[in-house]
Amino acid sequence: MRMDKVQLKWMILFAVCAIVIGGVVWWPAQRRISTLKGEIASAAHDLRLVQNRSDGLSALADQVGRLRQQMAARHKKIVTQEQLSELLRELSLEIEAAQMSGQGMSTGKSQLEEDWVVLPVEISCTGTSTDVFDLVNRIERMPWMLHIDQLEIERDKDDPAMVEAELHLTAYFQPEEGGSS
Repeated sequence: MRMDKVQLKWMILFAVCAIVIGGVVWWPAQRRISTLKGEIASAAHDLRLVQNRSDGLSALADQVGRLRQQMAARHKKIVTQEQLSELLRELSLEIEAAQMSGQGMSTGKSQLEEDWVVLPVEISCTGTSTDVFDLVNRIERMPWMLHIDQLEIERDKDDPAMVEAELHLTAYFQPEEGGSS
């Protein structure tokens, strides 16, 4: 079957129209689709960054919550000057409860600092290393603001199974209203 000239012209016209429509409609649409795919990839990357930051912030919020719980569990009271004798009495009872030999406790001169007064306390005792560390744990569990500044341990010269220990503590208390320590 042979095509005549009119059919050939219509075929060429149809092909040219298809090419023009493809160039005018399809090609820009493809370019727009390609641009949109790039924008989607960029938005997905930005979303992942935001998600990672959000996850990081959530992890930090969880960590802050745990730290607040730990601080609440470790909350210690700063006693008033009137309650200081109670603190020292309880500290003395803890030393006696440790049942070690050569027990002694002495206090230094109190000093006014920012919003509180610090009182140096020295404890000396002789016992097993387990006894000494039990005493340290008892002191740390007390509800008052006490800080163990230094712990010195030496082997007892007479009994190698025993140690001589000196604990240097700081006790904190509130100053008298309008007065000095």
